[in-house]
Amino acid sequence: MALAKDRRIDFITEQALADLVAEYPEHVPARAANYEEARYVSIPQAVSDRRRDGKPALEQSDVLALVDWKLSHGTFRPKLKQLVQSNPPDLVHTTTTSAFAKYDGKAESAKSCLTDLCVLKGIGPATASLLLSVAFPDSAPFFSDELFRWTFWEQGKGKGWDRPIKYTPKEYLQLFEKVQQLRQQHDWSAVTMEKAAYVLGRQALHKNAHDSKEEVEEPKESARDDAKSKKRPILEPNDRISQPAKRTKNAVPKDQSANDKAVKSSVPSVGIRCSARIRGNTS
Repeated sequence: MALAKDRRIDFITEQALADLVAEYPEHVPARAANYEEARYVSIPQAVSDRRRDGKPALEQSDVLALVDWKLSHGTFRPKLKQLVQSNPPDLVHTTTTSAFAKYDGKAESAKSCLTDLCVLKGIGPATASLLLSVAFPDSAPFFSDELFRWTFWEQGKGKGWDRPIKYTPKEYLQLFEKVQQLRQQHDWSAVTMEKAAYVLGRQALHKNAHDSKEEVEEPKESARDDAKSKKRPILEPNDRISQPAKRTKNAVPKDQSANDKAVKSSVPSVGIRCSARIRGNTS
């Protein structure tokens, strides 16, 4: 699906961005509804409160809730959650504390945070960026498919919503730097851009599904119309024309059959009389 120029991240207005964010709740998958409040409100607030105490961190329960949220927005992989659950609670706490302490809003510190967070089992660059995002929602973007593709709409192999993603630290740093550039230009938060991108991605998904449905159904309608046009018209009683009965190879008209029977019944007697005469003449 093509994206209008005024909806691309380099050209979109602040009002258009706000309108997209306002639509976000309408596009949240039903299975994700239970995790939205944790993702965007309670866990970020908890980390903020801990930061005031000098120890910003995530607990294991926080990380598990965030993984649930991430899986509910994308492909469900139960083994991923099992891996995350295998991390000791103390390790989750100390690892996130150490990583968050290094973050200063710049790309190099974001890279260092990702390296530390990826030590945890089941945590790759994308999930690590999610943990970083709830701790620093203004500046640290979540490495979502929609935000990455929206940000680099015309770049790389494949364009738009079909662009492949490798989910590498290098790609995340490219996204991070682009988001910082946009923040400086417009004072938008990273989480605002994330939500707007998600809405655009869902709109494109729904549009493609609708178009595909029309492409499938239209030939069926056409085929039915063709079939109807090939059917013989239904005639009213006065319009019907009597058709001669079909004759099979051995079929004989009824009248002719009766005549033949009459002839056959007379032939034997003639034959007998003839035979008698012949025998009489020869004796």
